[in-house]
Amino acid sequence: MDITFDDFVVVHIQQTLDIHFSGVFQPWNRWFLHRYEKVLREECGYKGYQPRCSSSEAGSFRSGSIGIGRSYHTAPEKSPIFNGGSYSFGGNGDFIPHEGLAIDPPEGVGGGNVQLPAEVGGGFVTTGPFANMTINLGPVGGLEGTAPGPDGGLGYNPRRLKRDVGPALNTRYANYTTVLNLLLKPDIVSYRLLSEGVPYTIEIGPHGGIHYTISGDPGGDLFFTSPGDPAFWVHH
Repeated sequence: MDITFDDFVVVHIQQTLDIHFSGVFQPWNRWFLHRYEKVLREECGYKGYQPRCSSSEAGSFRSGSIGIGRSYHTAPEKSPIFNGGSYSFGGNGDFIPHEGLAIDPPEGVGGGNVQLPAEVGGGFVTTGPFANMTINLGPVGGLEGTAPGPDGGLGYNPRRLKRDVGPALNTRYANYTTVLNLLLKPDIVSYRLLSEGVPYTIEIGPHGGIHYTISGDPGGDLFFTSPGDPAFWVHH
């Protein structure tokens, strides 16, 4: 059976409210990435392995290592992953002055708006391998000024990829201290609250912090359609 990129986005949209802020969050994502890598290798002719980005350190992609550069922690928009080069995941969005993202939960999801700081992009991705990439699904909710897509985000809604990459959230939530504190947690409940944060507060944890370091559309869609941005797959 042929599986398309959008099939993975659909699965994530449908499962978001069950897999986040839940004990199944990390094992589910391990399975999700395994399936994605399996399809890349078996159906798309990809010969490598799925790398991941360690956002808390000045290091490299892990497992299929590609250096992200020593600038990533404090200037992710300048690192090789987002610098718009031929081997990047595409550039940042073109800079547009703005006030930051207001996380606006969709209808039926509790919590009020949370205002996040502006980063240094905000517009369309126009450089690198994913320049002018078309996103087909979403948003479900969470994008201020962007109307929800049809059929709860599952309907066809083509638009260009946007990003708002920058250092503010990455340095606050994805740092060495956070990693050490995670390793010291004595149980899954306290670990999960630090890892994923407290829902609908500014304490969004390293998971949310790294998501919103990418932000944009679909990256800022309260996680729902975030796999529509290829950078999602190295975050997890």
